Amino acid sequence: MKKKSQEQRRNDMLRCICSLPRQMTRIHGVDNLTEFLLHHLAAPDCFNFSKAAYFVDNPDFNLFKGVAGFHRLEAFEYEDHWGNADKFTGHMKDASFNRKVRSVGKKSEQSKTDSKDELVALLAQELELEKPSHQAWKMRYDNHGLLVFELADEEDKELVEESLADSLYLFGFCPVF
Repeated sequence: MKKKSQEQRRNDMLRCICSLPRQMTRIHGVDNLTEFLLHHLAAPDCFNFSKAAYFVDNPDFNLFKGVAGFHRLEAFEYEDHWGNADKFTGHMKDASFNRKVRSVGKKSEQSKTDSKDELVALLAQELELEKPSHQAWKMRYDNHGLLVFELADEEDKELVEESLADSLYLFGFCPVF
């Protein structure tokens, strides 16, 4: 199989990202919208994650919580997870990596002086990520998002860094359960 050029990969990523608002609106009533979004962003034609874990830190409630997890080996078998909402939701309830991420719950990290890198290292060890990367961003209501991920192809690192940060703000439109 011929490897795609950087320009082809960039175009695939942009198509993937641009389709998200329409897809999210299509299933806006589901409780696990974050799992749909993370699964979409993790796709080979998008950011191509082998593993990804999304967390929300809410300093008002002193809570750091795992919200959604993706593992390539547990990926949804149907091509269109947006069009198979019930099956996808059931699949994610059974996905062990997703359950492991969702089980993370501890005191807020925002008031601590420890570096984000130390937190990421602890989470990566707990979730068995060999080459972890991360992105952190501010969200509505003084919440903070954190995505810890591992790329399936390290050659995508520059492209991912170029577009990932802006894409993650879409998680702010998802309910947290």
